[in-house]
Amino acid sequence: MRRDNLNYLLVGLFTLAMLAALLVALFRITGRDVDARDYYAVFDHVGGVREGTSVTYNGFHIGQVAGIDALREDGRTRYRLGLAIRADWRIPADSSAHIVAPGLLSERIIDIREGSSTQMLSPGETLAGTDATDLMATLAEVALEIRELSRAGLRPLLADLGRQVNLLAADVGSRIASVSDDITQLLANLERTAIELNRIVGAASERQVANVLANAEQVAANLAEVSAGFVTTRGELDRLLGESNQLVEENRADLRAAVSSLRESLETIGLSLDSVLHNLETTSRNMSEFSREIRHNPGRLLSGQAPPDRALE
Repeated sequence: MRRDNLNYLLVGLFTLAMLAALLVALFRITGRDVDARDYYAVFDHVGGVREGTSVTYNGFHIGQVAGIDALREDGRTRYRLGLAIRADWRIPADSSAHIVAPGLLSERIIDIREGSSTQMLSPGETLAGTDATDLMATLAEVALEIRELSRAGLRPLLADLGRQVNLLAADVGSRIASVSDDITQLLANLERTAIELNRIVGAASERQVANVLANAEQVAANLAEVSAGFVTTRGELDRLLGESNQLVEENRADLRAAVSSLRESLETIGLSLDSVLHNLETTSRNMSEFSREIRHNPGRLLSGQAPPDRALE
Protein backbone atom coordinates (compact mmCIF):
# COMPACT_ATOMS: atom_id res chain seq x y z
CA MET A 1 0.00 0.00 0.00
CA ARG A 2 2.80 2.38 0.90
CA ARG A 3 4.59 1.45 -2.34
CA ASP A 4 1.46 2.36 -4.38
CA ASN A 5 1.24 5.78 -2.75
CA LEU A 6 4.89 6.37 -3.57
CA ASN A 7 4.31 5.43 -7.19
CA TYR A 8 1.31 7.76 -7.41
CA LEU A 9 3.43 10.59 -5.96
CA LEU A 10 6.22 10.01 -8.42
CA VAL A 11 3.78 9.94 -11.32
CA GLY A 12 2.17 13.21 -10.14
CA LEU A 13 5.54 14.91 -9.75
CA PHE A 14 6.57 13.79 -13.22
CA THR A 15 3.31 15.07 -14.66
CA LEU A 16 3.76 18.46 -12.99
CA ALA A 17 7.34 18.65 -14.28
CA MET A 18 6.18 17.90 -17.80
CA LEU A 19 3.44 20.56 -17.57
CA ALA A 20 6.01 23.10 -16.37
CA ALA A 21 8.33 22.15 -19.22
CA LEU A 22 5.42 22.42 -21.66
CA LEU A 23 4.55 25.90 -20.37
CA VAL A 24 8.16 27.02 -20.68
CA ALA A 25 8.31 25.59 -24.21
CA LEU A 26 5.08 27.40 -25.12
CA PHE A 27 6.48 30.66 -23.80
CA ARG A 28 9.61 30.12 -25.84
CA ILE A 29 7.71 29.19 -28.99
CA THR A 30 5.28 32.10 -28.79
CA GLY A 31 8.01 34.56 -27.93
CA ARG A 32 6.59 35.36 -24.54
CA ASP A 33 9.70 35.45 -22.44
CA VAL A 34 9.26 35.09 -18.72
CA ASP A 35 11.81 37.87 -18.30
CA ALA A 36 10.02 40.28 -20.75
CA ARG A 37 9.36 44.01 -20.22
CA ASP A 38 6.16 45.78 -21.23
CA TYR A 39 6.09 48.76 -23.61
CA TYR A 40 3.12 50.41 -25.29
CA ALA A 41 2.19 51.78 -28.71
CA VAL A 42 -1.01 53.63 -29.71
CA PHE A 43 -2.68 53.26 -33.13
CA ASP A 44 -5.84 54.53 -34.81
CA HIS A 45 -6.44 51.21 -36.58
CA VAL A 46 -5.33 47.74 -35.57
CA GLY A 47 -6.80 45.62 -38.36
CA GLY A 48 -5.08 42.23 -38.55
CA VAL A 49 -3.41 42.63 -35.13
CA ARG A 50 -4.30 40.39 -32.16
CA GLU A 51 -2.76 39.15 -28.94
CA GLY A 52 0.28 37.09 -29.76
CA THR A 53 1.12 39.09 -32.91
CA SER A 54 4.88 39.09 -33.37
CA VAL A 55 6.93 42.18 -32.53
CA THR A 56 10.17 42.75 -34.48
CA TYR A 57 12.97 45.29 -34.26
CA ASN A 58 14.08 46.18 -37.79
CA GLY A 59 12.90 42.71 -38.79
CA PHE A 60 14.43 40.82 -35.80
CA HIS A 61 11.94 39.05 -33.51
CA ILE A 62 12.06 40.48 -29.97
CA GLY A 63 8.59 39.86 -28.52
CA GLN A 64 4.87 39.79 -29.06
CA VAL A 65 1.65 41.73 -28.49
CA ALA A 66 0.52 41.06 -24.90
CA GLY A 67 -2.82 42.86 -25.05
CA ILE A 68 -5.01 45.40 -26.85
CA ASP A 69 -6.96 48.12 -24.98
CA ALA A 70 -9.46 50.59 -26.49
CA LEU A 71 -9.01 54.23 -25.39
CA ARG A 72 -11.54 57.03 -25.88
CA GLU A 73 -9.65 60.27 -26.47
CA ASP A 74 -10.82 63.60 -27.93
CA GLY A 75 -14.07 62.16 -29.21
CA ARG A 76 -12.49 59.23 -31.02
CA THR A 77 -11.35 55.72 -30.23
CA ARG A 78 -7.71 54.72 -30.31
CA TYR A 79 -6.05 51.43 -29.46
CA ARG A 80 -3.15 50.88 -27.12
CA LEU A 81 -1.10 47.77 -27.70
CA GLY A 82 0.90 46.22 -24.92
CA LEU A 83 4.21 44.98 -26.28
CA ALA A 84 6.06 42.29 -24.33
CA ILE A 85 9.71 42.78 -25.33
CA ARG A 86 12.83 41.02 -24.17
CA ALA A 87 14.22 42.52 -20.98
CA ASP A 88 17.75 42.75 -22.36
CA TRP A 89 16.64 44.74 -25.42
CA ARG A 90 17.18 48.51 -25.37
CA ILE A 91 15.02 50.80 -27.51
CA PRO A 92 16.02 54.43 -28.39
CA ALA A 93 13.50 57.04 -27.27
CA ASP A 94 12.77 58.32 -30.83
CA SER A 95 11.98 54.86 -32.22
CA SER A 96 8.56 54.26 -33.79
CA ALA A 97 6.24 51.25 -34.08
CA HIS A 98 4.66 50.35 -37.44
CA ILE A 99 1.98 47.85 -38.38
CA VAL A 100 3.36 46.09 -41.46
CA ALA A 101 2.84 42.95 -43.53
CA PRO A 102 6.08 41.25 -44.71
CA GLY A 103 4.27 39.79 -47.72
CA LEU A 104 1.05 40.25 -49.65
CA LEU A 105 -0.60 37.29 -47.90
CA SER A 106 1.40 37.48 -44.67
CA GLU A 107 -0.07 38.30 -41.28
CA ARG A 108 0.42 41.74 -39.81
CA ILE A 109 3.29 42.29 -37.38
CA ILE A 110 4.49 45.19 -35.24
CA ASP A 111 7.88 46.36 -36.46
CA ILE A 112 9.86 48.83 -34.37
CA ARG A 113 12.02 51.18 -36.47
CA GLU A 114 15.19 52.10 -34.63
CA GLY A 115 15.74 55.78 -33.82
CA SER A 116 18.96 57.75 -33.50
CA SER A 117 18.55 59.03 -29.95
CA THR A 118 21.08 58.09 -27.29
CA GLN A 119 18.35 58.10 -24.64
CA MET A 120 16.62 54.76 -24.15
CA LEU A 121 12.97 54.05 -23.32
CA SER A 122 12.15 52.76 -19.92
CA PRO A 123 9.75 49.82 -19.49
CA GLY A 124 6.16 51.03 -19.44
CA GLU A 125 6.77 53.99 -21.79
CA THR A 126 4.89 54.48 -25.08
CA LEU A 127 6.36 54.38 -28.57
CA ALA A 128 5.09 56.55 -31.41
CA GLY A 129 2.76 54.45 -33.53
CA THR A 130 2.24 54.63 -37.29
CA ASP A 131 -0.89 53.03 -38.72
CA ALA A 132 -0.60 50.54 -41.55
CA THR A 133 -1.95 51.31 -44.98
CA ASP A 134 -5.05 49.24 -45.64
CA LEU A 135 -4.40 47.76 -49.07
CA MET A 136 -7.99 46.68 -49.66
CA ALA A 137 -9.33 50.09 -48.63
CA THR A 138 -6.84 51.77 -50.93
CA LEU A 139 -7.83 49.48 -53.79
CA ALA A 140 -11.48 50.22 -53.10
CA GLU A 141 -10.80 53.97 -53.19
CA VAL A 142 -8.87 53.60 -56.44
CA ALA A 143 -11.68 51.52 -57.95
CA LEU A 144 -14.23 54.15 -56.85
CA GLU A 145 -12.16 56.94 -58.40
CA ILE A 146 -11.76 54.96 -61.63
CA ARG A 147 -15.51 54.35 -61.76
CA GLU A 148 -16.22 58.03 -61.15
CA LEU A 149 -13.70 58.98 -63.83
CA SER A 150 -15.26 56.52 -66.25
CA ARG A 151 -18.75 57.81 -65.55
CA ALA A 152 -17.98 61.53 -65.56
CA GLY A 153 -15.03 61.75 -67.95
CA LEU A 154 -14.46 58.78 -70.22
CA ARG A 155 -18.03 58.12 -71.27
CA PRO A 156 -18.76 61.68 -72.45
CA LEU A 157 -15.35 61.78 -74.08
CA LEU A 158 -15.97 58.50 -75.92
CA ALA A 159 -19.44 59.64 -76.94
CA ASP A 160 -18.07 62.93 -78.31
CA LEU A 161 -15.26 61.04 -80.04
CA GLY A 162 -17.83 58.74 -81.66
CA ARG A 163 -19.80 61.73 -82.95
CA GLN A 164 -16.65 63.33 -84.33
CA VAL A 165 -15.69 60.08 -86.05
CA ASN A 166 -19.15 59.80 -87.60
CA LEU A 167 -19.00 63.38 -88.88
CA LEU A 168 -15.50 62.80 -90.23
CA ALA A 169 -16.59 59.58 -91.95
CA ALA A 170 -19.53 61.37 -93.59
CA ASP A 171 -17.31 64.24 -94.75
CA VAL A 172 -14.66 61.85 -96.08
CA GLY A 173 -17.33 59.83 -97.88
CA SER A 174 -18.71 62.91 -99.63
CA ARG A 175 -15.21 64.06 -100.56
CA ILE A 176 -14.31 60.61 -101.90
CA ALA A 177 -17.45 60.64 -104.07
CA SER A 178 -16.52 64.09 -105.45
CA VAL A 179 -12.93 62.99 -106.09
CA SER A 180 -14.17 59.84 -107.82
CA ASP A 181 -16.32 61.94 -110.17
CA ASP A 182 -13.35 64.20 -110.91
CA ILE A 183 -11.15 61.18 -111.66
CA THR A 184 -13.78 59.77 -114.01
CA GLN A 185 -13.97 63.10 -115.88
CA LEU A 186 -10.17 63.28 -116.05
CA LEU A 187 -9.95 59.77 -117.51
CA ALA A 188 -12.54 60.68 -120.14
CA ASN A 189 -10.55 63.81 -121.07
CA LEU A 190 -7.35 61.76 -121.30
CA GLU A 191 -9.07 59.26 -123.56
CA ARG A 192 -10.28 62.02 -125.91
CA THR A 193 -6.80 63.58 -125.93
CA ALA A 194 -5.26 60.23 -126.83
CA ILE A 195 -7.71 59.86 -129.73
CA GLU A 196 -6.84 63.36 -131.01
CA LEU A 197 -3.12 62.61 -130.79
CA ASN A 198 -3.57 59.37 -132.73
CA ARG A 199 -5.49 61.29 -135.38
CA ILE A 200 -2.89 64.08 -135.61
CA VAL A 201 0.11 61.79 -135.63
CA GLY A 202 -0.63 59.95 -138.89
CA ALA A 203 1.53 58.35 -141.56
CA ALA A 204 2.64 61.72 -143.05
CA SER A 205 3.67 62.98 -139.62
CA GLU A 206 5.58 59.79 -139.02
CA ARG A 207 7.48 60.29 -142.33
CA GLN A 208 8.28 63.88 -141.42
CA VAL A 209 9.56 62.78 -138.05
CA ALA A 210 11.67 60.10 -139.77
CA ASN A 211 13.11 62.71 -142.20
CA VAL A 212 13.89 65.06 -139.32
CA LEU A 213 15.67 62.28 -137.50
CA ALA A 214 17.64 61.37 -140.66
CA ASN A 215 18.63 65.03 -141.17
CA ALA A 216 19.63 65.24 -137.54
CA GLU A 217 21.86 62.19 -138.00
CA GLN A 218 23.44 63.77 -141.11
CA VAL A 219 23.99 67.05 -139.25
CA ALA A 220 25.58 65.12 -136.43
CA ALA A 221 27.92 63.38 -138.90
CA ASN A 222 28.84 66.73 -140.47
CA LEU A 223 29.49 68.21 -137.06
CA ALA A 224 31.72 65.26 -136.27
CA GLU A 225 33.71 65.90 -139.47
CA VAL A 226 33.98 69.62 -138.67
CA SER A 227 35.09 68.79 -135.16
CA ALA A 228 37.76 66.46 -136.57
CA GLY A 229 38.89 69.31 -138.90
CA PHE A 230 39.06 71.65 -135.94
CA VAL A 231 41.18 69.14 -134.10
CA THR A 232 43.56 68.88 -137.08
CA THR A 233 43.68 72.67 -137.46
CA ARG A 234 44.40 73.09 -133.79
CA GLY A 235 47.26 70.64 -134.12
CA GLU A 236 48.69 72.63 -137.05
CA LEU A 237 48.29 75.89 -135.12
CA ASP A 238 50.04 74.40 -132.11
CA ARG A 239 52.89 73.28 -134.41
CA LEU A 240 53.15 76.72 -136.05
CA LEU A 241 53.13 78.45 -132.67
CA GLY A 242 55.87 76.12 -131.52
CA GLU A 243 57.97 76.88 -134.60
CA SER A 244 57.33 80.64 -134.17
CA ASN A 245 58.41 80.47 -130.56
CA GLN A 246 61.53 78.54 -131.59
CA LEU A 247 62.26 81.07 -134.36
CA VAL A 248 61.84 83.97 -131.94
CA GLU A 249 64.13 82.30 -129.43
CA GLU A 250 66.77 81.65 -132.08
CA ASN A 251 66.71 85.25 -133.55
CA ARG A 252 66.10 87.14 -130.33
CA ALA A 253 69.48 88.98 -130.51
CA ASP A 254 68.99 89.91 -134.19
CA LEU A 255 65.48 91.11 -133.47
CA ARG A 256 66.73 93.30 -130.67
CA ALA A 257 69.40 94.83 -132.94
CA ALA A 258 66.85 95.35 -135.71
CA VAL A 259 64.42 96.99 -133.29
CA SER A 260 67.22 99.25 -132.02
CA SER A 261 68.18 100.25 -135.60
CA LEU A 262 64.55 100.83 -136.43
CA ARG A 263 64.18 103.02 -133.37
CA GLU A 264 67.23 105.14 -134.39
CA SER A 265 65.90 105.40 -137.97
CA LEU A 266 62.51 106.47 -136.67
CA GLU A 267 64.13 109.12 -134.49
CA THR A 268 66.12 110.46 -137.51
CA ILE A 269 63.00 110.40 -139.65
CA GLY A 270 61.17 112.22 -136.89
CA LEU A 271 63.74 115.00 -136.89
CA SER A 272 63.59 115.25 -140.70
CA LEU A 273 59.84 115.31 -140.57
CA ASP A 274 59.97 118.22 -138.13
CA SER A 275 62.15 120.20 -140.61
CA VAL A 276 59.94 119.24 -143.55
CA LEU A 277 56.83 120.26 -141.61
CA HIS A 278 58.44 123.61 -140.76
CA ASN A 279 59.25 124.18 -144.44
CA LEU A 280 55.77 123.11 -145.44
CA GLU A 281 54.30 125.54 -142.91
CA THR A 282 56.49 128.38 -144.36
CA THR A 283 55.53 127.42 -147.90
CA SER A 284 51.90 127.34 -146.90
CA ARG A 285 52.10 130.84 -145.50
CA ASN A 286 53.84 132.03 -148.69
CA MET A 287 51.23 130.38 -150.88
CA SER A 288 48.50 131.93 -148.77
CA GLU A 289 50.11 135.39 -149.17
CA PHE A 290 50.54 134.79 -152.91
CA SER A 291 46.95 133.73 -153.40
CA ARG A 292 45.75 136.72 -151.41
CA GLU A 293 47.85 139.03 -153.66
CA ILE A 294 46.52 137.37 -156.79
CA ARG A 295 42.95 137.75 -155.58
CA HIS A 296 43.50 141.49 -154.99
CA ASN A 297 45.57 142.10 -158.08
CA PRO A 298 45.21 139.51 -160.83
CA GLY A 299 47.18 141.72 -163.24
CA ARG A 300 50.42 140.95 -161.50
CA LEU A 301 50.40 137.64 -163.33
CA LEU A 302 50.59 139.56 -166.72
CA SER A 303 52.52 142.79 -166.06
CA GLY A 304 54.42 141.93 -163.05
CA GLN A 305 53.64 145.43 -161.54
CA ALA A 306 50.93 146.63 -159.28
CA PRO A 307 48.24 148.93 -160.80
CA PRO A 308 48.22 152.60 -159.74
CA ASP A 309 46.23 153.48 -156.71
CA ARG A 310 43.26 155.61 -157.89
CA ALA A 311 42.77 157.02 -154.45
CA LEU A 312 46.06 158.85 -154.78
CA GLU A 313 44.94 160.65 -158.01
